Amino acid sequence: MTVRDSRRNEDYFREYIQTQKGRIARFEEVFQKFQPPEDAQKMEQCAVSLGNFYRDLFCAQYSAGEQKTVLRETYVRWLAYIRCLNAVPWSDAVDLLSLALLLGEAVDETLSFPWEDALVRRLAGKSGGEVKFGKAVPFLRCLDGLDGPEELREYLRNSWYADCRDASWHGAAERQDSTYCGYWCFTGAAVVRLKGFDPALFRETDCFPLDLL
Repeated sequence: MTVRDSRRNEDYFREYIQTQKGRIARFEEVFQKFQPPEDAQKMEQCAVSLGNFYRDLFCAQYSAGEQKTVLRETYVRWLAYIRCLNAVPWSDAVDLLSLALLLGEAVDETLSFPWEDALVRRLAGKSGGEVKFGKAVPFLRCLDGLDGPEELREYLRNSWYADCRDASWHGAAERQDSTYCGYWCFTGAAVVRLKGFDPALFRETDCFPLDLL
């Protein structure tokens, strides 16, 4: 594998991935012992944790240089736990729909996504919806033809990370602990795929997951 993220080395990501897999295995063992419907609340709480663990594992695997076949397996398991939730956070829905486009996976409307949101709907191939978050606007402007690849590239290079300051992973690269798994804008890559922009224009953009295109 060739590491895609220069913020950490191969040894770091290998150790992170192994630790994360161990954490997932422990939580999955607990999850499998629950019995619905009496344990429904505990199942959802555990599914939230497992969804987060699989998201971070996916990012770490991409950062470490894993191929699409491995990433797709992780994505499918991540999505399986998201299906257990009564409500999916907007940022998770956007990431999952973006990755569905990039990995060739199907996502159906039975998932508890915020389907009234404009960016969620556009990533699902639909129109309409409300613009609920300002950080969706740069992507929607591209999808609506108001901005082109140059504007998207500049946004990803200069503003996207700052706009994600409320995310749990924000600032992890600057910490000394082993919580960093990668800063990747999957939605940016999904927009490039949908609009047919030249991926090479984003080659020097650190947060752009070029190898998913």
